[in-house]
Amino acid sequence: MSLLQTPLLDRLLSHAVIESSHHAEALALLHGEGVDAVARTQSKASRRAFWRARFPGPSGRWLVAIIVVVSALVWVAVVSDAVPACTDTQVAKTLRISLFQVMTRVRTANPLATARSPGPNMLLAEFQDVRELGYIKAERARACEATLHAGDESSLMT
Repeated sequence: MSLLQTPLLDRLLSHAVIESSHHAEALALLHGEGVDAVARTQSKASRRAFWRARFPGPSGRWLVAIIVVVSALVWVAVVSDAVPACTDTQVAKTLRISLFQVMTRVRTANPLATARSPGPNMLLAEFQDVRELGYIKAERARACEATLHAGDESSLMT
């Protein structure tokens, strides 16, 4: 195999316009040697440039963003499907607040009727004998039954 004359490459190298590694790669390409190694290097560099253009900035931030998105998707798929049990304290608290709001609306709608007997404070109501009647998985709905004790009164709630 005869070596090609490369005066332009030699001049660029001698004037420090190109580095010696670039000069060696160019010679290897001209002589047909090391083409695969150069192609692999260029392919890797082009892939890196492609992804750097799509995701600018520090790669650590993108990694954290991906982890956050995956965690949110897992949480939505797994944790948010949990329907609270009938005996959950949050369920009792929500029921007390709802009953209090209803009683407040009734009192403000008809103040004369409730002035004689104000009724029990629903925020202090207690639920006893709580049990689950059924669960509809498709609708994520749970049916519960409990005895409501508010003041001196008690009644069955379903």
